[in-house]
Amino acid sequence: MDISFIEHVDDEQLDVKGRAFQSLARAEEPDQASEDHEEKRVRERLAETHRLIVEQLAHSNKALQFFEDNKDSFFAIGNLGPILMSYDLVACGPILTHLFADIPINGDTQQTTDALRNLGENEVKNRWLAFLTRAQELTEETNRSHLAGTSSWILGQEKNPCPICGHTDASSFDPAFLQETIPSDLDALALFLTTERVGKQIETDYEDTWLANNREPTEIDPDIRQEDIQRIFGPEGVDALYRLLPNELQGAIAKIRIIGPRLNKAVEAHGEKHQINLDGGFDKDEKMLLLIISPEQSMERILETLFHELGHAIITGSTPIDRDIRQQFAQSIAVSGHLQPGYASGVYDSEGIERGLEEDFAESARQFFLYPREFQVEEPQRYRTFYQILKKYCPSFNPRELSKRLANFVQNIQDRKAA
Repeated sequence: MDISFIEHVDDEQLDVKGRAFQSLARAEEPDQASEDHEEKRVRERLAETHRLIVEQLAHSNKALQFFEDNKDSFFAIGNLGPILMSYDLVACGPILTHLFADIPINGDTQQTTDALRNLGENEVKNRWLAFLTRAQELTEETNRSHLAGTSSWILGQEKNPCPICGHTDASSFDPAFLQETIPSDLDALALFLTTERVGKQIETDYEDTWLANNREPTEIDPDIRQEDIQRIFGPEGVDALYRLLPNELQGAIAKIRIIGPRLNKAVEAHGEKHQINLDGGFDKDEKMLLLIISPEQSMERILETLFHELGHAIITGSTPIDRDIRQQFAQSIAVSGHLQPGYASGVYDSEGIERGLEEDFAESARQFFLYPREFQVEEPQRYRTFYQILKKYCPSFNPRELSKRLANFVQNIQDRKAA
């Protein structure tokens, strides 16, 4: 592996010879019969997506202020929120608890169910329908605030009360379930009331801290031989990967899990199907980096996976720092005038703006840490933004020191292979 890819340089030292960035997902070569007309349509769709990002970004401050003004009404991660979003309503379950403020909602769901029964069937249904009316009104207000797409990505997945565009189709859901089935099932309604009240209180009381995960022991699946771990990562084992990261970013990953090869996965991008090799992933709930090790896998691919998934890990929360980073990055995309080519553009085209922004950021992290020279040439706005983010939030980050660490790591692997 050529270790020159880790060199950071100043603007005046740029070597303008660029290299093609390799996608994290190794897609098979597209069919040569793909027509120019389809390629043109893809370019037009991506140009329109970029235009929407610019437009949405212009409204982002207003949208985020709307969320702050109404945040007591929103709760995206309870039991009721995902149901509401599947019907193209915002996740506003806390409003429901206010409509039933005269009954006990204290964690004892049986007591809550009994109180609902005492209210009577008609009263319960009327309050539920009043809740749906308010949910529809708040959804319309939210839509007018432009809290969608780029703004909702900046806000963060755990806080975003809006349905992700393209992920739901409300017309395919039975409206009777929402209007009649739920209010008639008092046990389910009691559960919703409890989880919305308790969950919202926990969310309000909990103060999230950026990248403050406690490190847990690394997991290695039984089918992975210890000799292979030693051969790949050296005597320190998998934990050597932590030392490659800037100090402040090491808290982004709570645990690393190593597993063996998996079957290729079929994905669709730009209207075509591809087979991709799975190299790893990041579990946002567990803050766990998953690495897939196989005999054919090079250290370059392992490092590309590490730094791509680190990109996801850096912005997995909903703290003010997470939002500031996401907003700075979205602005760099607007200024750049285009979307990233390759893997990220396929996600924009097939899965929409929010998922596209997420993968664009992760790919940018990979390129910034591993291929800074080329990234600075090909994507100067994204490069500059990443550099400014790290300078602001990772004061220990030293590009040359990181380069040395990576160079030594790779050289040690080459020495072990040659021994």
